[in-house]
Amino acid sequence: MKRVVLSLALLTPLAAASPHLAAVDADAFAPSLAEKALSLDIAGAEPSGQQTFAVRDSGQLLGVLVPGKGLLRADMNACFIGWSRDGKTVASLTPTIGFAQFDGEACEDVTSVGVISRPDDSELKIAMIYTATTLVETSLVAVVLAYDPQTRSLVVDKALTKRVNDAELDSVPKIRRFYAAPGSFASVDGTLKP
Repeated sequence: MKRVVLSLALLTPLAAASPHLAAVDADAFAPSLAEKALSLDIAGAEPSGQQTFAVRDSGQLLGVLVPGKGLLRADMNACFIGWSRDGKTVASLTPTIGFAQFDGEACEDVTSVGVISRPDDSELKIAMIYTATTLVETSLVAVVLAYDPQTRSLVVDKALTKRVNDAELDSVPKIRRFYAAPGSFASVDGTLKP
């Protein structure tokens, strides 16, 4: 009995100390998500399926990730990420598919979301896999997000997102392995990290 208690005591802090995602109901965020999406010229915005998660680290809520989808300029499906710092309303949006490096691609859906950083990493990284279409093909596209603890917000890690897509990594486990390999990833500012 003492061994079981000791084992649990040793394992519990390790499990609680790592960043993780916990599924939450997206319906509560739908009104604030739709309102914020208008600032990106997206109409009819709604949360994207079962991919809404509370992001926690050491038991503390960092925020809630609310992937959204809607009609950009009334002619193309676009995706974006709503971020709620308080777990109640969407405070900010991060454009993804249909914008910037993914301009010209239409967003079909979010297929998976997962933490790719290791528990001992100084930066929290989250990968999102989308189904996106162009005029000629449908493919899986990755977007890597970094949590900024100073602003308590999510930003697209453009350099890592580009490297992941150039390597044609189409799942969270593949991206996690790629990110964990020494010398294979970049920070938010684009500098390579060891």
